[in-house]
Parts: sequence; C-alpha cells; structure tokens
Amino acid sequence: MPLEIESLKAVRDMGIPIMGEMQLAVQLIDIPIVAVTGTNGKSTATTLLGSILKEAGLRVFVGGNIGTPLMDFVLDHASGNQEVDYVVAEVSSFQLDTMEKFAPKASLILNISPDHLDRYPDYEAYVQSKLK
Repeated sequence: MPLEIESLKAVRDMGIPIMGEMQLAVQLIDIPIVAVTGTNGKSTATTLLGSILKEAGLRVFVGGNIGTPLMDFVLDHASGNQEVDYVVAEVSSFQLDTMEKFAPKASLILNISPDHLDRYPDYEAYVQSKLK
C-alpha cells in the first residue's frame, strides 16, 4: 500500500505512527537477524545464506519477503514451536519504508538499480529506501 495515500497521510498528521508487519516483528525478535535486500537476487541470496548456515549446523529461519512472514515466525517462536539460532530475512523496499528502527546483526545489499519508480518519486528515493 503506498504510504502517500490520503488516509495514511491523515493518520500521520494526527501523530499516529504507521508500523509495518516487519517493523513489529523485528521489535519482538531477540535472535540475530541477517537481512538481505537489493533490487535483484534477494530471494536467491536469502535462500542460499539460509542453506549455508543450516549446513554449518545452525538452526535457521528463512523468510520475510519470501515464504513465511516474520510475524508468523514470531508467533511460532513464542509458542515454543520454532527454536532457531539465526533469522535470515529477505527485506523489500516496501517493507523498509515502514521501518523506523532496524539493526540486524548483518545486512547484505546486493545491488540497487532503477525499480518501482511508479511508487517512488525518483531513483534516489528508491535508493534511500534500500539503504535503511
């Protein structure tokens, strides 16, 4: 959902914060997060990194923008259904747009090339979203 629609602007103007699903999830996760973003290759790199960590004997959740949303992991983890050592999350620019505080243990920015310019006013705004 574009953040510039009138109803969301009105909510922000009233001082009410807008929080996306991923922002809520990362506030509730106390396990190291490795975040992967970029224009192309996010899913492949996220899956590969998860596989490498699993092959190294670590318990890993892989999700976010691919597969299982992070809030689903939070709920499973809170109920004791999923114990992991690391969370490897694919993160899109749309998800980063609603992130206020995000400090993963490690971040990978694969590449940034012009994309989603129907949502962002220009390429620089898209780049700034990815750099969050």
